[in-house]
Parts: sequence; C-alpha cells; structure tokens
Amino acid sequence: MPRFFVERTSEQTAVISGTDAHHLRSVLRLRPGDALTVIDERQQAFQAELTAYEADRALVRLVAPEAIEREAEVAVYLVQGLAKGEKMEWIIQKAVELGAAGVIPLSASRSVVKLSADKEKVRQQRWQRIAGEAAKQCCRLLVPEVFPVAKLAEVQALLPVGCLCLLCDEAAAQGETLPGLKQVLRRADAPPPAVALFIGPEGGFTRKEVAAAAAFGAKRVSLGPRVLRTETAAVAAVTIVMYELADVGGEA
Repeated sequence: MPRFFVERTSEQTAVISGTDAHHLRSVLRLRPGDALTVIDERQQAFQAELTAYEADRALVRLVAPEAIEREAEVAVYLVQGLAKGEKMEWIIQKAVELGAAGVIPLSASRSVVKLSADKEKVRQQRWQRIAGEAAKQCCRLLVPEVFPVAKLAEVQALLPVGCLCLLCDEAAAQGETLPGLKQVLRRADAPPPAVALFIGPEGGFTRKEVAAAAAFGAKRVSLGPRVLRTETAAVAAVTIVMYELADVGGEA
C-alpha cells in the first residue's frame, strides 16, 4: 500500500504536499476513496483514505491508527567519510533501511570528493531526498536527517549528549590489536541512548584524524581481520549495532 509522510490539519485530516502529492496524483494515479498509509509529525502511522486533490496538495482522512513500532530504541548515527561516485547515495539509502537515525557526511583528509559550499548544499538536498524515499520504502515512522557536510571537529556538536562514539579502524586488519565492535557493545553495562559510527572514506582515516576523534572520546574498534570498502564497512557497522542493541534480526 502507498505510504506517505503528512502534515496533520486536524485530529482526523492531513495533507500531502509537494512532490509526494504529484507522485500520488500523476504517477500512482490514486483517486478519492483509495486507501493509503500515512505518517504524521508525531511519528504516528495511520490507515488513511484519499479524499480530494486541491491545487498542489492532496487531502486525506485518517481512518485508523497502525500500531506497529518500527523505530529502534537506540539512535544510531553514521558519520560517513565522503565517498566518490554514487557510493554515498547507496550508503545513505542502506543506512536508512537498516534503521539509522541520521547520517553525517564527513569531509575527511583522504576524501576524494571535494565539494564547494554550493555543491555541498545541492548534494545534501539530494541525499535527504534519498533518505526520504528509503524511509517510505521500508516503512519507517520518520525520515532520518542527513546533516550538512561537516569537518571532524564539528561532529561532536551534532551528536546527542551521551552518544557512544566508535571509530571503525582498519588498523586491526594490518596486525594491530583492537577491540571488536560487537565486543565493545556487549561489554557496556547498559545500552547507550545513541551510538555514532565513524567510517573513513576510501583510504581510511589518517592517524591525525584518529587522534582527533579520540580526543573527544571516540573509541577505536575493529570490524574484523579483512579490509572492507567504505560502503561495505558502513553497512556492516550499522548492521552489527542494530543487531546487538536494537531490532535487526527480529525479536529474541
């Protein structure tokens, strides 16, 4: 069933606007009386009925609440070094599908991609649209935020208080002894309210960046004995955290 994010106008009504309204009308060709699922600003899902089109928006009636909980109790943030080509789009899409609460694109020393301020804004808008489409596709109750491109020194201020910061370091694949990501998660006395996963771009983080992250409390962890591509590392890390602390894998 089609699924859209809406703005409530009353207890029983809501509106769908912008490109979503166009998609509803011109692509899906839904008519008044057709059923759909909507999510409001309070992260509540409803079975709904399309009632009318009005200029560039669609009007819907909320029929019944949908009780399924789809958001993880632990907020997982992916701090992703800018990757080249379409990798960044793919990473954001998959992170959202897995349940990430937000993605912070990181301008790292070894990032091949170098964006001007104007291009950063355009890319962020595109990445946010991709996050929105992924959220609808996998029935999320919210659209995770894709933050503006940030420097490493700016990241800590973007994360919630009490966030556990974990930097995935490929040094373990080169012989250095580091604690594994799942071991660090399992050793915690209680689940943290949020986890931030730092993933380097192609070529990984520099030792200077690793030291800078450690200065604000980020712990170095290993994803295993093999060197992973940045897009593989991102998906693997989010999956591990969501499996250990949240809902990936289903109920125990």
